[in-house]
Amino acid sequence: MHDHKDDSHHKCFAIIPKVGGFLSIIGSILILRDVFLKFKQQKTIQLTTKMMTLITVANLFLGFWENFLSTWMVPRDSLAFMASGNVTTCNLQAFISVLMYMIVETAYTMLP
Repeated sequence: MHDHKDDSHHKCFAIIPKVGGFLSIIGSILILRDVFLKFKQQKTIQLTTKMMTLITVANLFLGFWENFLSTWMVPRDSLAFMASGNVTTCNLQAFISVLMYMIVETAYTMLP
């Protein structure tokens, strides 16, 4: 029987989201830094900037919980490459992902 954990295709699908998640985290941190510097200088922050800040925070959580941690949160007994979690970590990852997507969708609908 073929072991899927050794398949390069499965390895790519486990590793590539971690790279994208890491880049997303860096981008989100840089955006939040820019907003913080405007706030620190006591500049007026527009409503759209506030909404984009909310979207950026949600994207930061998504980049970490969904992309960077990706298969690490999957139960160990699954066939996923680098799976080291359990059912609770998998459920937590799913809950946070859905919550962040709901926040992002709501914030997008509130943009002028």
